[in-house]
Amino acid sequence: MKQLSAYLVENVRNIFEGGQSGHMAHPFDYTEFTLRDLKGLIRNLFSGRIEDITEKVDGTNIQATVNKEGQVVFIRNNGDLNSAAGGMSITDMATKWADKPSVAKTFLSAGETITKVFSAIPNMVKFFNPKEGIKRVANCECVVAGKTNIMPYASAQVDFHNIWTYEFDGTKWEKADVSKDGLDVIQKACEQVDGAQITPKVIIKTVEDSNKILVDFIKQLDRIFKEAGCNERSTVEDWKYARFLKYCKEGAEWTDWVLKSDEGTHLLYDRWFKGIKSVNIKKICELYPEDERNVRSVDAKEYKKWVSDVMEPLDKFFLELGNNVIELCDGIINTGQEAQACAQLRKDLEEVVNDVRKNGSVENNEKLTRQLNRLAELGDQVNPTEGIVFSYQDKLMKLTGSFAPLNQILGSIKFAR
Repeated sequence: MKQLSAYLVENVRNIFEGGQSGHMAHPFDYTEFTLRDLKGLIRNLFSGRIEDITEKVDGTNIQATVNKEGQVVFIRNNGDLNSAAGGMSITDMATKWADKPSVAKTFLSAGETITKVFSAIPNMVKFFNPKEGIKRVANCECVVAGKTNIMPYASAQVDFHNIWTYEFDGTKWEKADVSKDGLDVIQKACEQVDGAQITPKVIIKTVEDSNKILVDFIKQLDRIFKEAGCNERSTVEDWKYARFLKYCKEGAEWTDWVLKSDEGTHLLYDRWFKGIKSVNIKKICELYPEDERNVRSVDAKEYKKWVSDVMEPLDKFFLELGNNVIELCDGIINTGQEAQACAQLRKDLEEVVNDVRKNGSVENNEKLTRQLNRLAELGDQVNPTEGIVFSYQDKLMKLTGSFAPLNQILGSIKFAR
C-alpha cells in the first residue's frame, strides 16, 4: 500500500464553498451506487447522454431572496434564513466580514449585482413570496475579477444556479424543493445587468476515440473492484469495507489487530469511514483489551490516513476521469483564457512550493509532498476550471480532476505553513 497517498478526508473545501447549499458530492460519495451504476455513469458521460451539465465555479456560494418588506437579503446559513429579516442586508455582510477584506469584496460585489437583478424582476416581492409560508430563494455562485479562491477569472460575475423553495413549519423555514422553475424570470432580469447570468451549460464533446476512452475507464474500474473481491452488484460501501479488511490484514502488526474482533472491526469502520461518532470509543476499547492504546492512537488522528489509503484507488480513478472529461468540455468561463489561467495556477503553485519547502513545518512539508505526488500521478495536469456539475440517477454530483490536489496546496497548505 502506498504511503504517500491522498488525504481524502482532508479534501474538504473551505467553509465558504458551500454555505447554505452544502458540500457537493463526488460520484463515489454515493456509497449505494453499484459497480454497474458507476460504469453506466462513465458510458453516459462519454456518449452525451447526460444533459444539463454546468461548470463547477471556484467561487463562493450565497443564497438571496426578497423579504415581504421588499428588502433584498442574503443567506449563508440557517441563522440568516430564520432571522427576523430573513437574511443579511449588504450592510450586515460588510459588518460580518469586516476583518476578511477579500471575502467582503466578493460578497459585497455580488450583493450589488444580485440587487440590480432582483430590482429588474416585475413585482419582485410577490415572485419571491408567492404565498403565505412559502418563499423562493435564488442559489448563486459569486466570483471576483482575479482570484476568489484559487482559480483566476477575467471578470466578476454572479451565476444563478437554481431556485430553492422553503416552507415555514410553524417555527422555522425548511427546504422543500430545488428546481429551475422561475429561472426564466431571473434570466430576463440578468439580461439587463452586467456580470449576471444563469449558470451556462457545458457540453462534453464526442471525439473519435470517445468509445476507446470509456472502455479503458470501465476496464480500470472493473479491475479496482475485482482486486477487492467485489463484482457488478457490489456497492461502493461494499468495496470500501472489503478494502478496509484487506488494508488491516496486509498492514502486519500496525493494523492487523483490528481483525481480532469482528464486532470491533465493524464498529471502527462505522466510526472512521462512515463518520458515525455516536459509536462509543470506550465500548470499542473494551473489545480490544490488549490493544486499547492502538485504538485510541489511531482514533485520535491516524484514522484519516487509513481512510485515505483505503480510498486511494477510487479517489485517483475519479480524478483521472475528471481530467479526461474536462478536456472535452466546451463552454467553461475561462474559454479563450485557458492558457493564461493555467499559467497563473502553475506560477502560484511554484511560489507556494518554494515557500513551504523553505519556511513550512515538517507536517506541512509532508502534506505538500503527498499532494505533489498526487498531482504527479495525474500527469501534473492543470485545468482552467474547477470541474463540472451534473445529475445522474437523480443525484447531483461533481467531477473535478487535478483541481483537488491544487486546491489543497494553494488553499489549506499555503495558509497553514
